[in-house]
Amino acid sequence: MSDLPSPTYSILLVEDNPADAELVRERLKDASGMSPFHITRASTLNEALTILHSTPFDVILLDLNLPETNGLETLKRIRSANSAIPLVVLTVHEDEPLALEAIKLGAQDYIPKSSMNAVLLARILYYAMEREKNERIRRDSERKYRLFVDGATGLAFIMLDLDGKITHWNSGAERLFGYTEDAALHKHFSILFTAEDLRTGRPETELRRAESLEKGDDDNWLVRADGSRFWASGAVTAIRDPNDKLIGFAKVVRDKSAQKDTSDKLAELNRTLEERVIQRTQELTRNQERLRAMASDLTVTEQRERRRLATDLHDYLAQLLVVCRLKLSQGQSISDKETLLKVIQEADTLLDQSLTYTRTLVSQLSPTCLYEFGLHAALVWLGSEMGKQGLTVTLKSTDETPTLPENQAVLVFQSVRELLYNVLKHSGVNEVMVNLSLQQDNHLLIEVKDFGCGFSENPEERNAQSPTHFGLFSIRERLEALGGEMVLHSARQKGTQVLLRIPIEHSTEDLQPRLVKPVPVQAIRKTHASRPPSEKIRILLADDHKMVREGFCHILNSQVDLEVVGEAEDGKQAITNCESLRPDVVVMDLHMPGMDGLEAIRRIKQQIPETVIIGLSVYDTPDVARWFQEAGAEAFVTKGGPAETLVTIIRKFSHQKKSA
Repeated sequence: MSDLPSPTYSILLVEDNPADAELVRERLKDASGMSPFHITRASTLNEALTILHSTPFDVILLDLNLPETNGLETLKRIRSANSAIPLVVLTVHEDEPLALEAIKLGAQDYIPKSSMNAVLLARILYYAMEREKNERIRRDSERKYRLFVDGATGLAFIMLDLDGKITHWNSGAERLFGYTEDAALHKHFSILFTAEDLRTGRPETELRRAESLEKGDDDNWLVRADGSRFWASGAVTAIRDPNDKLIGFAKVVRDKSAQKDTSDKLAELNRTLEERVIQRTQELTRNQERLRAMASDLTVTEQRERRRLATDLHDYLAQLLVVCRLKLSQGQSISDKETLLKVIQEADTLLDQSLTYTRTLVSQLSPTCLYEFGLHAALVWLGSEMGKQGLTVTLKSTDETPTLPENQAVLVFQSVRELLYNVLKHSGVNEVMVNLSLQQDNHLLIEVKDFGCGFSENPEERNAQSPTHFGLFSIRERLEALGGEMVLHSARQKGTQVLLRIPIEHSTEDLQPRLVKPVPVQAIRKTHASRPPSEKIRILLADDHKMVREGFCHILNSQVDLEVVGEAEDGKQAITNCESLRPDVVVMDLHMPGMDGLEAIRRIKQQIPETVIIGLSVYDTPDVARWFQEAGAEAFVTKGGPAETLVTIIRKFSHQKKSA
């Protein structure tokens, strides 16, 4: 294995005495086994400064006594020219105080000329270069450390002495805590802790734990200079010298307020979520119990209603028909005309009572007017029916009631009816308001409000008061199934307000009479064929029930001045027969399949305006008469009324038309 060449070290020798300079050269040559030295001599300080300006050296060997300067001043000027090169001082005699002052000013070592030998001189130069090298490494390491510590603005690096006083305070600590370096240095680090932690002795506990465990990690609240608190993650580390002696502590702090806030919010969200899960589970359990109870209650209610209907049909309607039949049988054996007429009138009264009961029963089972005339008309009818039971209903509508699909209209009607019955049974008052309004977000709002006794809005208390009452629960569930909602406001002795809100769906299957586009009158009139004059009043009957048409035909044809010239079973057929037969009078039923009576009346009045039209319906409410009148009919007759009424009205309006 070959020997590597030894490095050559360059020395700047600053010496005015040639003999002393030569002595130094000789001593370094005699240093056998050591790396060679290359010596450059400067005899004056200015020469040395000039050489240093242009040439690098590994070490400077300086005589303090030069012609133009003397003592420590020489050292100061050389160090000011280049402080990075290690420097050894040459003295004439062993002057210990002077040597110590030189070392304080930056010299690595000193050697008296009188005791200088080759080995000592070479060793001192080597040691000086190594010490300077190590010092340079230390300074560079410290510089990098400070750059790292001061550059980490998100972290607070704090050095503490054994007593816990602050000896180092980086820019991150200044930013995080708000104390400047001057304000923080030499203060006890307990200024960073909360009052609660100070009372429990937390600062001392952290130091002692770090001393025993070398490092202690913890998360806790710390305090800024302005008194505000923040959540911090910190660690205290014990610092020891090479002999394992404790010399201080280092504390690193990071602001974790954002993480703490996020963690707290997440914990709160989890807690809230758990509460909501428990609440929803309890609500679901209650709803299941309600549904089971309601299913049972519905079964019982269905059977009760079946029994009630059967009883009513048997005890009332069937008895009326039995008596009527007995009257008719009695009439077969009566020869006296006046007595027979009286029996017939009694039978007619019984039949009228039967028809009235039947109409009432049909309306209760299924509100026919809802399907024929729409929601508003059905609510008007419902108000009149409730009035018969002692409850005055005031119906108000801010806008025209919109057209609703069948499922929505039926739901709203049934809900309002249920609420009105609740008012009738439980409120203790005889008046209620029902308000309809169309909201801007295309929702229909129905308000049912009374000023009765009210009740508690607490569900559990309300259920305890009425454990088998499921009306409100049923309404809410059905509304929510269609995207709506029910809002209830009630207080004892202050009345109850129920708001039903439902989105309006667009559907072609509406529940209101449809308007038809007017047909040009003149274009139709050109197709009318002339008919021969007749002394009888020509009548067209339009009704979808054949037996009804046959009954009216028999009655009308029995009159000497009346003649039924045609029949129709729906609105379209009535229009066609009007065009071909040109009757004087049309008796038009309200409800027929396909095109209903109101639409047919409008169309006929557009095509043949001189035709007299008389509306016909089983309903006898004022609204039905108004609808017929608005469509263009001259009059309205109920099917259950006396036949003479229809005959009289036909003659009246036919004669008025001819006279005009």
